[in-house]
Amino acid sequence: MGILLVARAASAADAATPGAVTAPYPTLENISLEWALTNDDNANATATVRFRKAGTTTYRDGLPLFRVPAGSGEGFDWTSKLSGSLFGLEPDTEYEIELTLTDPDGGNATEMLSARTRAIPALPDAAHEVAVTPSSIADALDAAAPGDVLVLADGTYDEIVVPNDGSATEPLVLQAANAGKAVVEGDVRLDGRAHVWVENLTIHGKIKATTPTPSSSAARPSTPKTTASWRTATASRAP
Repeated sequence: MGILLVARAASAADAATPGAVTAPYPTLENISLEWALTNDDNANATATVRFRKAGTTTYRDGLPLFRVPAGSGEGFDWTSKLSGSLFGLEPDTEYEIELTLTDPDGGNATEMLSARTRAIPALPDAAHEVAVTPSSIADALDAAAPGDVLVLADGTYDEIVVPNDGSATEPLVLQAANAGKAVVEGDVRLDGRAHVWVENLTIHGKIKATTPTPSSSAARPSTPKTTASWRTATASRAP
């Protein structure tokens, strides 16, 4: 009898208990997906995905979600979940997403979710341009306000750390006067920043962006050591 009770308890813990489904980090062409999960101690639950544009009838298959056990690292904590992304989507478009959870131990479920990709940002008509040089960029960044466009003259710049935010209607923009000729020898740091764009700089480093409370972003990233065109509605990284 004791052995039978232990076996039943193990089976109950192995059965997945699905939680909320979210799409927390949409970008211009991608939608991330997270399905909260508890139990499933043997980690054999899987989830398939299919999606379609809102208002259409034909579904496309997405990549299956992968299992992410609870953990922590780099200042982030996360709970047990299934996670994945949809790729190659159209900007500013609503999608209907069907997720199907399967667990041999029990807990099967199907959930529907609607999510929208971000729109391609555009400069406001009344943007305030500020001419910047390698010697003046530190002061310009300290004084920058929503709606400012810092136009970087040709030259070599040290690591750039952006200390201020833009806003949804008035982003803060760092833009090369001539594409690729403002060269950053180091990283461009957007840690904790919101509504900041970086465009047409050559960056011999990385664009680094984190925030304590990640939110969705709209970005055009490029490989370091090339001309960077990167627009972020809220700089963020998910764990």
